[in-house]
Amino acid sequence: MFVVFEGIDGSGKTTLSNKVAATLDARGMPVRHIRADGKYASRVSEAIRELGRDARNLALVPEAEMLLYVARDVQLIEEVVRPALRDGDVVIADRFKHFEAAGIGSDSAVDLDTRNGVADRQAVLSGKAGAAGKDGNHQRDERHD
Repeated sequence: MFVVFEGIDGSGKTTLSNKVAATLDARGMPVRHIRADGKYASRVSEAIRELGRDARNLALVPEAEMLLYVARDVQLIEEVVRPALRDGDVVIADRFKHFEAAGIGSDSAVDLDTRNGVADRQAVLSGKAGAAGKDGNHQRDERHD
């Protein structure tokens, strides 16, 4: 099963997805959280993420930045997501919309093979406008995750 949490920055995607993963794990279910505690399960994907977020790289043109994120997501899918689903694990993700935006899914060279790239379950978190991130835990720049 593939479960995705979506929402605006600071809406609690990572917090909730971590809690769900911990609860399922405590119940003995095999769980693979692809972005536990805000870090990607793939070392390579995390390194690509950091490269794109590094303030020294603000000169990246939008097209190059987008290609970095596609590379990050393809690596994560091939290294973590696909094997976990093949093993029957419950895969938990947040921000899977980036995979879809990157064209990863049906009719793509990189097919996730999970109902054509669509999550089995999707939770969309919302918050009051301007309230997200006010808990002091989100010190983010304008770059995407």
